[in-house]
Amino acid sequence: DQPIPTLEEVLLLCKDKLFINIEIKDDRIETAFNKVIEVVEKHEMLNQIAISSFKHEYYDHIQRYNKSKGVQIEFGFLYERVGQPKFREYNYDVQDATLNIPQIDINADIVKKIREKHNGVFAWFTMTDEENEDRYKYLLDIGVDVICCNYPDKAKVFRDKYYMTK
Repeated sequence: DQPIPTLEEVLLLCKDKLFINIEIKDDRIETAFNKVIEVVEKHEMLNQIAISSFKHEYYDHIQRYNKSKGVQIEFGFLYERVGQPKFREYNYDVQDATLNIPQIDINADIVKKIREKHNGVFAWFTMTDEENEDRYKYLLDIGVDVICCNYPDKAKVFRDKYYMTK
């Protein structure tokens, strides 16, 4: 019965504790970006955030902002599932970014291509994807940096066990 927190409330809760990925869904790119940055700057958290979106036009705004402020906010290119109408080829040529790909579409070749450009790889699960230790293990074994999942408690237990055996 709790209301959804505002971005400001989340930032206050996480300040100096967690790195935050902010997904922007708004089509009004300039307006939405400026509003997010205003709140982040207010709380002096530029070094604690990344911004991701299916709207890849945000990348250019972030690059201009980074250059003007001398900071390095990372952008995450979110991609739809292969075969869906909005699917695009992965943009392997970007820099200072992550490619955030549906976990079902990720394989070792994709990870290798992304790594060649020194970018990060995020795997994300839909609400209907089956999450289990075998899938988490596969993703970590092929070099995924971040797993965005629906059961963080389950994933954390697995992660801790996985890295203890390495």
